[in-house]
Amino acid sequence: MTIISLVIISSLLHSTWHSLVKISDNKLVTYAIINVFAGILAGFYLIYDGEIARESFSILIASIILHLIYKAVLIKAYEAKDFSIVFPISRGAAPLFIVFITALFLAEDVGSIKLVVIFAIGMLICLLAAPSLIKGEISSRNIMFAVLTGLVTACYSIIDGYGGRISGNPIAFICWMYVFDATVFPAYASIKHKNEMLSLIQKHFLKAFIAAFLSVVSYAIVVFAMSRMPISEVAAIREINIVFAAIISYFFLKERVTLYKFLIIVLITLCVSFLSYYR
Repeated sequence: MTIISLVIISSLLHSTWHSLVKISDNKLVTYAIINVFAGILAGFYLIYDGEIARESFSILIASIILHLIYKAVLIKAYEAKDFSIVFPISRGAAPLFIVFITALFLAEDVGSIKLVVIFAIGMLICLLAAPSLIKGEISSRNIMFAVLTGLVTACYSIIDGYGGRISGNPIAFICWMYVFDATVFPAYASIKHKNEMLSLIQKHFLKAFIAAFLSVVSYAIVVFAMSRMPISEVAAIREINIVFAAIISYFFLKERVTLYKFLIIVLITLCVSFLSYYR
């Protein structure tokens, strides 16, 4: 199985565990519970194989900090009334930031054709929010907030990809991140929603455990791929999860898919397919 095939599979896993969060009564608390279980699962892996190169320790610390910043941004995102509009802008902005930052600081060159395709994928995802933007359903403040979320996502993706490369053990590297990541954000959620957190653990224990397992496996695959391929290319291919999310939402969550969204999804699929097979 090729690395690209693994990235596509990881995107399916990512979309699946996110759909479990989506149907939850309290997304913030559910995400925190998944974080705790993910940290525990990652910890078990580290008992088996936890050694990483010392050169990657500082990168690991940077990764942990960036993921905490992302969680802080995520908390604000869940509180926003127009989160469903903010989300595609942030997801689309991330690969655009990644391709420029990796070119500047890691000297990654994916070639002009792939650069255009990556740019197209990012813009197409952003265009999912276009109908709402035209109707004025999102404030300029939240547009800036969405772009900031995309930048933070880009930064932690680059740090994790680079850290995986120099650690000599990308799976262990990201598992260490998951262990430390399972502290601050869940602690915040438990303080703010203590009773609700206990109730949701009892009610959705199995779903949260499955989501945590899928989360660790899917992102470990991504970091492994980024240690072997250009980070910007992996990040762009990973955005096929937008397509998987739409399929899951339509068939299992019974959400409506407009013709406009369907056409955008088809174009994203074509772009990711081209990027996957063009060499």
